[in-house]
Amino acid sequence: ADVDIPDLQLHHFLPNDCIYKLSGWRKAGGRGTDLLSKHTSLRAQTGIEHFRYSQWNVDSVYVGANLKQGKGFVELNSQNELLDINACVDVEVDRKVTNANFSMDLRKINLYALKLTQAPLSASMVLHFDGETNLKDTHQLKGAIQAMQLMMPDTTYHPVDLEVEAVMNPDTIFADAKAGDLVLKVSS
Repeated sequence: ADVDIPDLQLHHFLPNDCIYKLSGWRKAGGRGTDLLSKHTSLRAQTGIEHFRYSQWNVDSVYVGANLKQGKGFVELNSQNELLDINACVDVEVDRKVTNANFSMDLRKINLYALKLTQAPLSASMVLHFDGETNLKDTHQLKGAIQAMQLMMPDTTYHPVDLEVEAVMNPDTIFADAKAGDLVLKVSS
């Protein structure tokens, strides 16, 4: 099913809210509803060409998802003044074991424009996480946050990278986090 929204004035329907114009599209198709079945398939794409909420213009946002024979992929891509990001999730879905990989290249988030800070501040970072679970009692996660930057008009800070690892199964709970010379270990 395809939907195209050329110029929907949402303010006409919600006059007391700050939601204004929306232009976007959606394409979707597939078969089945059981996401753990290898017979289920999905292909979906959504794009926001223009969306205005209050003083924010959220333009150029794309989300795509595919699932076929137990292998899935979701991608988010945004390139606007508030958020410049590319994120993706690869997943292998099975009734016994599920593996997932998450990657994110956050090129810039404008925290000041989002009204999250009182002074100009932007941030960027790269994230990568791998996980595995049997969907019952065994779970693993390993990842890193790298290339972090906090940008102000006259200064840029470069925090150290963060690495994390966690394992949980019926007889062990283990977590390890490292950032520079700080090492945190938890086990039980």
